[in-house]
Order: sequence, then structure tokens, then C-alpha cells
Amino acid sequence: MKLLFPFAKRFIAGESLDKASQQIQRLHHQGFRVAVNLVGEQSKSTEEALTVQKEYLRILDLFKTDKLSLSIKPSSLGLSHSIDKALSFLEPITSKAFESGQTIRLDMEDSTTTDSTIKLCQLLNQEFPNVLGITMQSNLYRTINDLQILKSQGISIRLVKGAYRENKKIAFMTTNEIKDNFLLLANDLRSYESPEDAIATHDENILDLLISTDDYNDTQFEFLFGVRRDLQIKLLRDKRVGVYLPYGKNWLSYTIRRLSEWKNIKFIAKNIIKERL
Repeated sequence: MKLLFPFAKRFIAGESLDKASQQIQRLHHQGFRVAVNLVGEQSKSTEEALTVQKEYLRILDLFKTDKLSLSIKPSSLGLSHSIDKALSFLEPITSKAFESGQTIRLDMEDSTTTDSTIKLCQLLNQEFPNVLGITMQSNLYRTINDLQILKSQGISIRLVKGAYRENKKIAFMTTNEIKDNFLLLANDLRSYESPEDAIATHDENILDLLISTDDYNDTQFEFLFGVRRDLQIKLLRDKRVGVYLPYGKNWLSYTIRRLSEWKNIKFIAKNIIKERL
């Protein structure tokens, strides 16, 4: 575990909010938007979910005057138990974000939670409009319909490829299929002209296609903290760029997921000596 921590520092902004806040302020100063995530999912008890809730409320208290977004995995607030339980923990966070002019994006987990995550977002959007957004995955067949329904309700979207292994009955299996559907969804999303929508990918082929036209001049592009920092800086010159910034003590599983992507391993290997991690 200790052996992985030097690598984790590339992908995790710190184990505590105090450490993460330094990175948040640095990114804000550079002109990035920031989406803050407390790493961890699948709360096993009410006490764990309450701890997560308190931490997100603390973030909102700490950054009252700085524009940021919370990025929350619903299972960390009890969604695996029931929508009602997750609702009871998420509602106070959403209310506070509404009062302070901040926003929240619900992360999408595996397909067993898609319906409940969407329902949770819709319920709170009725009470707190323009606060909650949601993540949509281009690897799922259903996403085009979900996207259109959610946009008709004024809910903002973060578009990603999808990181969970799914069944071929419900999801595209090949890289090209997922990429083609991503481009289709990105084009559909662009038509709504919502400033809070975001295209989240590190795929340079996709990015080159999108930024080669004027259609995406007002689109926000989002990257994972620590991944393709060179590309983040490059796009920031004339685009709105967001950074998904995770932090927390449960950094191990998140780091392993990032290191499992061979491009990240190759990138780190090339830069580990010349760049301080």
C-alpha cells in the first residue's frame, strides 16, 4: 500500500480536505473549474454515509465564495440500501449547495444503479432546480434516451465513456462502438447549449474532432486530476476546462483503477524522474 502512494499523489489531491483545498485553490488560480470528489463508494452503514455527508457539507462551508462543484457517488450515501436512504443524506447537501450557488454532479456507477441514480437526481431537481447534474456513459445503449429525457427536465450532463464492465445485452463492447456513440451523444448534448454540460474524456482523437469546429467553443471539457495535465493547460487557452479532483483516505482502489490503464502507466514511467509526483 505504501509502495503505491507516490503514484497515488498524481491522481489524488490529498488524504484530507486541508491538503485537497491547496490543489483546489491552485487550479482555481490557473482558471480551471473544479469538481471535488471524496473517494469511496458503497457505504456499509448509516454511520459511514453520515461521515460522507458531513464531509461534503464541510467542503461547501469552506468554499462559500469560490465556484466549485461536488461530484458524488450515490452509493457512498446509501443508494445501495434504498433511494429513500440516499435521498435523506443527499437532500441537506443539495439544499446547502442551492443556498450558496454551488452545483452537484452525481457520478454514475455500474448499470445496476442507473435507474436509481437517475430517479434520485430527478426527485431532488424538482425541489432544487439547476443544482443537480448527472453523469451519462456512452457505453450503454440506453444513454441517448436517458440524455434526452434528463435535458428536457433541465438537468446538466457530464458525458463519459464509462469505466464499468457491462453485459453485451445492454452495452457496446468495442472501443470503436463506444467512441462512435460518444460522438453521437456529444453532438446531441451540444444542441442544448447548456453551460453546465461537460465532455469528459482524455481521448485525443475525440477531442481533436470536437475542437476542430466552432460548434464546441462554449463547451466545458473535463479531465481527471493528474491525467494529461499538458492537454489540460493547452485547452485552457481558449476553452472552458474542468478538473475532476478526488481526495480522501480511501485512495487505494481509485489509484489501482487509474494505474490499470496502460497509457497512464506509460505516461508516469516516462515522467517519474523529471517530474515530482
